[in-house]
Amino acid sequence: MISDQEKVSSLLLKRQQSKLLPTISGFYRHQEQSNTPAINFAVKDIIGVTLSLPIMTSGLRNANIGMAKYDLVKTRLNKENIEQGLILEFETARSSYQTAFSNFTTNKESMLLSRKVYDKTVIKYKRACQQVLS
Repeated sequence: MISDQEKVSSLLLKRQQSKLLPTISGFYRHQEQSNTPAINFAVKDIIGVTLSLPIMTSGLRNANIGMAKYDLVKTRLNKENIEQGLILEFETARSSYQTAFSNFTTNKESMLLSRKVYDKTVIKYKRACQQVLS
C-alpha cells in the first residue's frame, strides 16, 4: 500500500512539473449550409492550432511543485520507517522465540533431572522401608 502511495506521489509531482511545459492544441470545424446563396464567401472548413507558452508563471506553480516534492520525500521516509519497524518487529519476535525455546529446553532438562532424582529417592526409600521391616 505504501508503494502505491509512493507511485501516486511521484505521478503527482510529474503532473505539477508538466504544468510548466508548453501546450499545443488544434481544432477543425466543418460547416454546411442547406440553402446556399449564389455567391457564398463562407469557408466550409477551418483548421486552427494554438500554442501556449508559460513565460510568466505565478509562485503558486512553483509552490505546488515544492509541495509535491515534499509529499514524495515524506512518503519515501514513511516507507523507510515502516520497513525498519517491520524489521525490528521481526527481530524482536525471533529473539522472543529463541528465548522461549531456550527456556523450554532448560525446563525440559530440569524436569528430566528432577525425575531421575525422584526415581532414585523412591528406590532408596523403598530399600530403607524394606530394611526396617525385615
